[in-house]
Amino acid sequence: MPKATLSRQLEAVAHPLTGAPADYEPLLALIGNAHFVLLGEASYGTHEFYRERAQITKRLIQEKGFTAVTVDVARPAVPHARAPSRRQQFRHR
Repeated sequence: MPKATLSRQLEAVAHPLTGAPADYEPLLALIGNAHFVLLGEASYGTHEFYRERAQITKRLIQEKGFTAVTVDVARPAVPHARAPSRRQQFRHR
């Protein structure tokens, strides 16, 4: 696909983030009544992504009724987290 075409396609579907509460309205509309939402990232450790993910998560809880959140983070991002021992990982099987 030519670069110019890709740029035009991205511009047609991209939503700029301005810091306004309405920034994620299109995303929440797309989520609809889904029971699961997966939020991925391209790199670990970017505070901008973590900040935005927190905003999305708050809205999922407050507006969509989500009651559980599981997060995949790099251990340096959560220094107090402790990796479970092998025994703990398999204790409840």
